[in-house]
Amino acid sequence: MSCFGCEINEQLLKLTDQKVLAEVEEQLLMEINLASDDLRGSRLAICAGCPFRQSHTCTKCGCYVAFRTSLEIKSCSVGKW
Repeated sequence: MSCFGCEINEQLLKLTDQKVLAEVEEQLLMEINLASDDLRGSRLAICAGCPFRQSHTCTKCGCYVAFRTSLEIKSCSVGKW
């Protein structure tokens, strides 16, 4: 049995970077309390070296990394940020 994130990742690996970014940008238009560019950038830098990141997603929570890091009120599923 694989984790929630891994199951979703199998589907996401078929998506192009462009498609993922378009989906994230579309969803962020409906959100409030977005993280500042600096905060998002520092979070993305941490996620870039994380062993739980696979392609566009976090295998711990199943979220698109670009989406979760863009929300001010969210935190890392494993406490890295």
